[in-house]
Amino acid sequence: MSQYRDGDVTVTNGSATVTGSGTLWSTNLEAGDLFIRQGDNVTYTIASVDDDTTLQLTAPYAGVTGSGVSYVGHRDFTPEGFPLMQDGDVETVVIYNYAVTLMSGYGSAATEGNAGVVRLATQAEAEAGTNDTRVMTPLKTTQHLTERTQSSPIDTTADALMPVGAFGLGANSGQITAPDYEVLLSIDYNRITQVFHPDLNGTRSVLSLRTGNTTSGLDFAARATNGDISVRSILSGVGEDWIDLYSTGNLNTNEFGGLPSTVIGVGIARSATSIYVMLPTQSFGAANSISVISTFKVLDAAVVDIATGLDVNDIAISSLRNGKVSAILVNNLTGLNIGDSYYLIGEGANSKITVNF
Repeated sequence: MSQYRDGDVTVTNGSATVTGSGTLWSTNLEAGDLFIRQGDNVTYTIASVDDDTTLQLTAPYAGVTGSGVSYVGHRDFTPEGFPLMQDGDVETVVIYNYAVTLMSGYGSAATEGNAGVVRLATQAEAEAGTNDTRVMTPLKTTQHLTERTQSSPIDTTADALMPVGAFGLGANSGQITAPDYEVLLSIDYNRITQVFHPDLNGTRSVLSLRTGNTTSGLDFAARATNGDISVRSILSGVGEDWIDLYSTGNLNTNEFGGLPSTVIGVGIARSATSIYVMLPTQSFGAANSISVISTFKVLDAAVVDIATGLDVNDIAISSLRNGKVSAILVNNLTGLNIGDSYYLIGEGANSKITVNF
């Protein structure tokens, strides 16, 4: 946007009022723009535009009274308030000097009575938390932070800072030890509630996920005695049997199972009588066979038994296999819905499926 210089003006020494002739200031100038009488080498800031022919300066005009004189309304600025200049602009020297004056004070610290050239927050503003668009002065920073730090792990003050040591974070914070059923952290956000607490016998640390404010969801547990990772469904506050996802007793990465109720894998029904179960394996080549020990069962998505007592006669390696994934085929089932998901689970402590290469 170029400078506005249409018409001419009348200025009076000692008066902040400027009168124009042939001017349209209402739609071309605004408070904060610069006013310069050409030849004066002095910049004034416009306080307000009353109408097309009258405006007010923030300070009384200090030059010689004159009428019918040329002027400049400078209206191009950076977001920080520094004037910008374009080809064709006049009075560029005085505008440049004005910009240098601003830059010489840019970033200066605020004091109790001075907000600074770039409007840093004063002490009162910083302590009150007002003027968010201004830079906060370091005055009384320690007091400011202390007043806005959580007083305890359950302090719900908005925008409060978490202190060092909270939830086991920070130097020398120590390990969190919780008695049975003490809630360490509760978050109700996006309809997920998370609660950490030990299991009934104190051998599991449990992460409970609930659907909104209901008592249904999932529990994930880590058992300190043997490093197992387990999961169970919670329906209306009642927990189903724990299902082991991982056990440190299973050292063969191509061996699946080894504990009661261990989930071998999740399968998809390919027909009303069989499912494919994809197992993640590690080898440079495709599997050539599987070893099946003990018995297994198949559950549907609602954790309802579909078939039990499945053994080597019901489980076989399929042709869908490579070094990273091996599909096993579970046969002799009934009533499956094609495309639905089903769980293959070991029934006993020795129930294992080993993929051989």
